[in-house]
Amino acid sequence: MAKIVNSQHIVRAKRQYPGKAKTMTLSDNLKNSAEILKTKINDMIPDTGYFRTFAEDFANTDNRVYAKAISLAVKKDPNVDGKAYLSINLLHPTMNLNKASDLAYGNREQLISKINEPDFLENLEKKILQMSEGLKDMER
Repeated sequence: MAKIVNSQHIVRAKRQYPGKAKTMTLSDNLKNSAEILKTKINDMIPDTGYFRTFAEDFANTDNRVYAKAISLAVKKDPNVDGKAYLSINLLHPTMNLNKASDLAYGNREQLISKINEPDFLENLEKKILQMSEGLKDMER
């Protein structure tokens, strides 16, 4: 078993593998983010009480989307205990503007069931493309 001495050794080890890194598509990024977010929702949202806002984000690599980064976030409803908003956020390429939209509202089980819906990722991708057009319009 190799002993890793410092971070430079780690970088050299990663470069030994041949081939280029595959750029992930928007749908792949959304699928990975949704899976991670489901785990976070299950682990971090209590039945009652306070929890911090958390998100799963990724850098945009899709040319169809006019955004630097995309984030799926869960934020607590300050007025209702145990309820939260699931939202999508797009960061403008200049990083001065963003566009956000709520996707779902409910308790832990309701948010997870929304993400598990068969057409959730497909509808989310369409919504991101629509929001992207809105970001282009904000620039003018």
